[in-house]
Amino acid sequence: MEEKWYKISKTEESIDNFLNIFCTLHDYRVYEVNYNYLKDELIIKFVYDTEQEGVLLKFLGVKSINISPEYRIEYPWLAGVGIKITDSGTFLWYDDDEDWSIEEIKESPGRDWVEASEMQFAFLDENGIIVPLTNEKLNPVWMQLNFETMEYEEEQKHFQVEEV
Repeated sequence: MEEKWYKISKTEESIDNFLNIFCTLHDYRVYEVNYNYLKDELIIKFVYDTEQEGVLLKFLGVKSINISPEYRIEYPWLAGVGIKITDSGTFLWYDDDEDWSIEEIKESPGRDWVEASEMQFAFLDENGIIVPLTNEKLNPVWMQLNFETMEYEEEQKHFQVEEV
């Protein structure tokens, strides 16, 4: 089976689609980080808490990196991640789903972050093999709490992705 990589464009919709497909990587953990100097690419492997799926994030044209392994040992599961576009037009990925300023992200001790020109992602099956995104990932049905009735309601989602 051919590997399927997907591009994250520098638009709010593309970033939101990626984050929502994987629920901002909530309950995923950083499993592996590899930087290839010759290709100027960094790949972070994330594994979901059930170990039944994972995600590869590929950063191309890496400008700067901060990885804090000590923090990951104490708090291995992510609460979520964020992605911002810097003033210079690069991506800034960081290991928190709060809306921090770029300066706060870069100055925060223990924060993992990567600044790069391009971002791509791939979906991993339970064996760690890159596979195409499933219909369940692209068109999920979310259960949303209606705060007026305090009952859950189904909401159909449709996420668009762009293959590399």
